[in-house]
Amino acid sequence: MHTAKQVTTYLSVMDFTHLEVTLAIFLAVVLAVFAFYFFQTQRIMKKLRQTPPRNAEADKLKIAAYERLTLFAERNKIDNLINRFYQPGMDTQTMRQLMLQSIREEFDHNVTQQLYVKAPIWDAVSKIKEQNMFIINQVAAMLPGDAPAMEFNKQLIQLIHQNENTTMNKVVLEALQFEVQQLMN
Repeated sequence: MHTAKQVTTYLSVMDFTHLEVTLAIFLAVVLAVFAFYFFQTQRIMKKLRQTPPRNAEADKLKIAAYERLTLFAERNKIDNLINRFYQPGMDTQTMRQLMLQSIREEFDHNVTQQLYVKAPIWDAVSKIKEQNMFIINQVAAMLPGDAPAMEFNKQLIQLIHQNENTTMNKVVLEALQFEVQQLMN
């Protein structure tokens, strides 16, 4: 049989071994957690270094450009042009000229905005100009030169409402909105 001293010594050795195992496990867990956080931090820092810093002033210029191009797209919707320029008693050719002149002037006024927007966006805005001018010229060509502007406007509105995809304005406006939202996130 074992003496009390032997049992105490045995228990002390067993406690010490149990303590060593517990400490080893605790230390391994602490090291694993530290390693996890270290590698996560390194990954995040690497990602931040790869992402160019945002330039708040450049973002403001880009947003202003998108705002101006949105205004261009809205103002140059054919139905908005009709509302702005139609006067009772006006003929088709006068109405056509006013609409085309407005589109050109608005486009020329905003031409520098291409510096701040993505190339596909600027291309789409340019196509609005070209497409709306084409539609206006085609509808005007179908009418006699002295036709009243009211008939011209009616034909334009019918064409647009028969096929909502006739003009690109809606698609371009959605693209402009999307790009601004990307800048703001």
